[in-house]
Amino acid sequence: MGATPEQIGAEPDEQPGHIAHVKDYLLAKYALTFQEYDLFCEATHRPKPHDQGWGRADRPVINITWYDAIEYCNWLSQKTGLQPCYIINRSLSDPHNRSLEDFIKWIVIFDQNKNGFRLPTEQEWEFAARERGHIGLFGANKNAVTLEQYNYNPTEEFPYAESGIYRQQTLPVRSFQPNSLGLYQMQGNALEWCFNWKEDYPNQNKSYTYPFKGKDDGLYRVCRGGAWLYSADGMRNSSRFGATPGRTFKTVGLRLARNPS
Repeated sequence: MGATPEQIGAEPDEQPGHIAHVKDYLLAKYALTFQEYDLFCEATHRPKPHDQGWGRADRPVINITWYDAIEYCNWLSQKTGLQPCYIINRSLSDPHNRSLEDFIKWIVIFDQNKNGFRLPTEQEWEFAARERGHIGLFGANKNAVTLEQYNYNPTEEFPYAESGIYRQQTLPVRSFQPNSLGLYQMQGNALEWCFNWKEDYPNQNKSYTYPFKGKDDGLYRVCRGGAWLYSADGMRNSSRFGATPGRTFKTVGLRLARNPS
């Protein structure tokens, strides 16, 4: 997990590269779509997120907060007879949320022993993007990207990235071939919310077992995978993004995870 200083595009917050241990988990084949999320909105009588005029259906849902993603996970768990993973307290402000831009700040408690739908941890996300932990810059052992593989911004130069026509929007979630694990568009198209607060990596390049949910406080929640707006640099397995959990972005959606039953 992470990057070494000599790797192309490596940023300080991606270092040091280290071995992260994760338990078995399930991950959705593709990002959650507008069609799926709209059912949640209709059932709970909430406004549907804006699609930027690009269309809904099987495009990845965007313009949802981290809290929206958490609520969707609980709703789907209840709808399918599973145990919700999140206890949400909307009446108190989370004292561990240090963001000055987040005006929601619900207290969210994660019960890792429940079998319902949830967001992946950052470590789980990267393990899947690396197709079981391979060391290549992109995917398993790829060190170059093309527009046939990823939806990114090719007008911003990056070594070993193909230039071409900038699509300037999301595409349907199964527009490209899946990786070796059968997962579609782990990189590009839309970023995906993870559960963790964004935090520094351990200060040594060594084997490390992460607390399942990470630290309890922070400014930003992690989102991973790059997006249609970003250069190929954002498609790298180790590329990290953080976003205010109470804000929406035209680049950020989610992918569901679950513990094995």
